Amino acid sequence: MSDATPPRRRRGARTRRILRGVQILAGVTVFLGGFLAWREAKPFTMNLQPVSQQQAVFLAMERRPAHFYELESRFARRARIDSCVQGWFQGRNDPAVTADQSRARLEACRTVVTRNLTIAPASSNDWTIAAILAQTAGDIPAASTYLKRSLATGPTEQWIARRRAPLMFDLRDQVDDELRSQIDPQLALLLRTEEGIKSLARNYLANPSFRDRIISVAETVEPFYQKRFLDFVKLWAPKAQPAAPSTGDAG
Repeated sequence: MSDATPPRRRRGARTRRILRGVQILAGVTVFLGGFLAWREAKPFTMNLQPVSQQQAVFLAMERRPAHFYELESRFARRARIDSCVQGWFQGRNDPAVTADQSRARLEACRTVVTRNLTIAPASSNDWTIAAILAQTAGDIPAASTYLKRSLATGPTEQWIARRRAPLMFDLRDQVDDELRSQIDPQLALLLRTEEGIKSLARNYLANPSFRDRIISVAETVEPFYQKRFLDFVKLWAPKAQPAAPSTGDAG
């Protein structure tokens, strides 16, 4: 008589091993899914905390690339940098926040956006935010580098150009010829969209030094866009207030 295990028993053992493997895989999947959901929700739930607690988290953040488990969606990344910048901006108007503390908060926000860029280096908007924060911190070489990367990753993104173009204009005397040559094309891009025209019209009314430049650029686009720009200027001119000194606010 043979001592071999009956085929039915072997099939039963194999089935149990497969089921155990499936259970383990399902458990790992649920755990990873829960962890990633927690990571994704973190920037949003942070907004429910007091600003002081939020800023403490940002100030403790290390200057290092993001780890693989910190990969988040662009919505979560945006929520995190928005929280940081808003907290920093509020602190600027808070007498209890010293100048040194305000500078530390600004540098913390620069750390946040730098880590965002290690996750999504093709995010033209994050490069623009990095440039705005660098300019605010007085780091013009970094601002110039970030603007070039923003242009390289999203040269025709009008919604990004609404902040990028005015910043490039403000830095026109501090950047190299390569970046300076891109100012007028970015302004022309804005003149071809309604939201861009509104943005330029507001800048036109608020910033006298901007007027000659935008007029010269407007003369290069089609008459339809010229007329629409002038219509917005005429519409808002009666409501315009004298321009306040520029503070270089981010965002």
